[in-house]
Order: sequence, then C-alpha cells, then structure tokens
Amino acid sequence: MQIKSPWLALFLAIVHAFSGLTILLFSSWFIAACAVAGTGFNYMLPAVLIRALALIRISSGYAQMWVGHSHLLNLLAKLRLNLFSKLKNQLTFTTGIESDKLTFQTEAIASIWVGWVSQNASAWLAMAVLTIFTVLQLPVFSFAWISFVLVCAVIYLYLIVIGIKAAKRSLAIRQELECDIEHYVNAAPIWHMYQDIEHPKAGEYFKMNRQHQNSQDNASLWLLILCFVSVVYLFSVIQVSQVFSPVILVLPMAIMAAPDWFGRIFATQTRLMDYITSVKNIKDISGVKPLTRQTCKISTIKVSDFAAQGAKHKPVSFLLEPHSLLLLQGGSGVGKSRLLQAISGLISYTGKRQINGVELEGVLDDCIYIEQSPYCLSATLRDNIKLANASVTDDRINQVLSQLNLSQLELKGSTADKPNKLDQWIGEKGRKLSGGELKRIGLARAMVSNASMILLDEPFEGLDQANITHVVNIINTLSQTKGVIVASHIIPQQLQSTSSLQLS
Repeated sequence: MQIKSPWLALFLAIVHAFSGLTILLFSSWFIAACAVAGTGFNYMLPAVLIRALALIRISSGYAQMWVGHSHLLNLLAKLRLNLFSKLKNQLTFTTGIESDKLTFQTEAIASIWVGWVSQNASAWLAMAVLTIFTVLQLPVFSFAWISFVLVCAVIYLYLIVIGIKAAKRSLAIRQELECDIEHYVNAAPIWHMYQDIEHPKAGEYFKMNRQHQNSQDNASLWLLILCFVSVVYLFSVIQVSQVFSPVILVLPMAIMAAPDWFGRIFATQTRLMDYITSVKNIKDISGVKPLTRQTCKISTIKVSDFAAQGAKHKPVSFLLEPHSLLLLQGGSGVGKSRLLQAISGLISYTGKRQINGVELEGVLDDCIYIEQSPYCLSATLRDNIKLANASVTDDRINQVLSQLNLSQLELKGSTADKPNKLDQWIGEKGRKLSGGELKRIGLARAMVSNASMILLDEPFEGLDQANITHVVNIINTLSQTKGVIVASHIIPQQLQSTSSLQLS
C-alpha cells in the first residue's frame, strides 16, 4: 500500500481535477444547448450526468486526501527515523541545522506528491486533453489555444527557474536564522541584564519570501491578462454559422476558468523549490561527526587555544584539577554555555583538550554539565534526579533536596495516605517547577553524580539571596573534592573561586 499509494493519490487527484473541469465545461454546453435546443431535447440525461460528476468529484477529493496524506505521514515517519539513525551518537555543530532537517526539510520531501506532483500533473494533463479536443472539434480556435498554452508554459517555467535559483540561498538564510534564534533563546535567563542584546534578524528571510510571493502574484496577473486577451480573440474569430453551436462555448469557458484550474499551481512552486534543496541537503551530514565516549576517571582537564566551534570569543587555555573552582565570566552571547558544552565533549570544538595529560576526543563520562535551563522530564521527581546516577538511593536524594532548600519536594514519610513525594510526577504532565526550582534540580543532579568534574552554567540565575547562599555553600563544598567550573554573570562574594577567566 505504501509503494502504490502515491500513484493512487495521483490518479485520484487527476479524477478530482478532471471531474471539476468537466462539470464546468459540460454545464456551459448544457446551458447553451438548452437555449437553442428544440422540444425533443433530453434535458434529464445531462442533468443526471452533471450530478454524477459532482459525486465523483467529491468522493475522489476525499479519497485523494486520505490516501495522499496517509502516504505523506508514512514517508515523513520513515524519513525522520532514517535521519535519527544517522544522527545517533553524532556530534553536531548546532541543533538548529539538524532540527531544520527533522522538521522543515523532511516535511518538504514527504509532501511533494500531495503538494506539487498531483496538482501540477492534473493541470497539465487537463491542458493536453483540451488541446486534443480543440484540434479535433474546434480547429478554428487551434492557433489561439496553442498560443495560450505556450504562453502559460513560459510563465510556468519562469516561476520554476527563479524558484530554483532562490532555493539554495533561502535555505542558507533560514538555517542561519535558526542558529541565531537557538543561541538567543539559550541566553534567555540573562536577557534582562543587557540593554544592547542583539536580537535575531529575520528581515532578509522575509524579504526573500516576499520576493517569491510577488513573482507568483505577477504570474497570476499575467495569466489573467492572457485569459482576457485570448477570450476576446476567440469571440472575434467565431464565424456566424457557429454562433448557435453550444460546443463553441467550451473553450472560452475553459480559458476564463484557467486562473482556477491552472493558475493555482503557481503557488505550489515553492513546494518544488523546498523539495529540491531538501533532497540535496538532508543527505549532507558533513556538519556532524561520530560520537565517542571517554570512560576514564579524570584527574585533570587541560585545554589549549580552545573554543567551541563557531564561538565568538578568543580561544582560551587553562588547567582544571580536583579541589579547584574556575569562575568563567563574559558578556551575553559571547559563548560561555557553548564553551562548557565543548569541554564536556557535547559539541565540536577547535584547539586541544587533554584528559590526564592525553589528548582525547569525545564525551567525558566522568564530567557532568548542568545546563543554564536544566531539562525536566515528564516523569517522577526520582527519575529526574537519577538521570545523573541511576544507583543513587532515596535517602541520598532527600538529603540533597534538603541541602538545596527544596524541602517542599523532600520525602517526609511514606504511608498509605501520604505517598512517597519522590514518586510525584513533575514536568509537562505533572507538578510545574519554577525556574529557580529547576536550577536547583540541576544542581541536585551534580551532587548525586559520581563525576570528578562539574560544569555549572548560570547556577545563580533566578534564585533569591537566601537560595544563592545555599547554592554557593554547596558549590564551595563540591570544589573541595572535585573540579568545578562556574559560568555566571552573578558573582556572589562567598564564592571561593581558585581562578577566573574572562571571555572576550
């Protein structure tokens, strides 16, 4: 069914389009015939035929949508699963580009049959059938009709050519915009700290879309003018003997309705443009590389001329050892978060990273990175904490929650009427956590983990002074046995950093 469904959908789309066009042309003939026919004319048969055509049009339309969209969804799932398999255990330069592939580009490929092939094939097949009809039944209109078809073809090809030329540039602009938006959203917790924060600029992308829309509008206008001129010409060449022939109205009606049955395919050319660029781009995974994992126990991390790929700051060099706390500072958007991600091996980087004196690539299992906005699974509180250590006990979790001043989430006891609070559901389908609570949940993961190195991204943002004091004390305690890097624009006085680094 999946192999045949696009062709079945195409067949149903053609039946739908032809039945609609036939209703229009046959009704025109019927009205004209009624005006000149004698008393013996069978009025019932054409009326029955028009109703049958209407039923065929409705049923084929619904069937085409069902079959076509079933194929679209099946193909979309297949494309996305295939892309997921290619990206599995891979490092990416930015999630924006790969997200664009998973959403926009896979949909552009999957929808080509429904959004472009069916409509364009129906329109041009109708054009071919009308050409044959004109040559055989209305030879006096042959020159005018063939000229009409050729001009329509020129307009059609014009839209395709300019669309293909603009396709690659449009893709590059959209992906650059998505990357800018990704970086901008990642910096959301510190927007209020900066008056001159640079917002993503979408003007060029919308300008391109407007230019393409203007091209489609111009093509539609040219078609309207062409239809008007063609109809005027057709009526000027009708011979007197043909005036009372009902069939003579078929071609003028087809031309007057051309903006509907043919002109609507102008708007589908963006589908073709997106399809062409997506087919080429979705196969390109040059922006990712295989992910390796380093499971060794970490004593030292030394980086030299180091920066996350695409970072805006100058490369940095430093040594992180146990019993140390490195304070990382820098302005909004300079790349503090990406630097931490690169150190842990979550994203690509430039420069050298030595683990225990040896240059190693890949994700560091003995290093935990706590995000600026920690993820909250739609799961139990216990499951969210155990992300960092699957073997941690409930007692240890409750101890950590208490230290982080999250006593309202702490286990108070477990009875039939007082269930274990670690079993409470949090996240999207459960208890909503505030930004400050999420920050402390992230720190709780760091505390229960067995990692030797801890990287904390903006751990004080969104906390009141009392909770900042709690968190600072915990970080100071962690740095007595582990290597800790804190990236923050809030610098509490109690924070006992052993060194600091300013990104510029």
